[in-house]
Amino acid sequence: MDQIGAEPDFVRRPFIYAGALLLGVGAAGALGLLALARALANPPLAELGGLFGIQLQLGFLPWPLLLSFVAAVCWSELASRTSSPDVKLRWLRIRD
Repeated sequence: MDQIGAEPDFVRRPFIYAGALLLGVGAAGALGLLALARALANPPLAELGGLFGIQLQLGFLPWPLLLSFVAAVCWSELASRTSSPDVKLRWLRIRD
């Protein structure tokens, strides 16, 4: 597409969006596996804790906090990749 006059950002943008989407899906999948492991491990831990007279339980962060973290990571990935390289170079030249 570059040969017919497409801008470099136009060519690069679909790959960036796909990468951010894969990042979000992978993070959500990892959180889902953690939640599943917690659900499977808590009953045996509660039984073990009952033998010793203590309460054993695996904790987990609240879902809204976890999902907002995943969204923030995807957003920062998109923001860092979609900014123009010219802007980055100008910023570096100003600082020098």
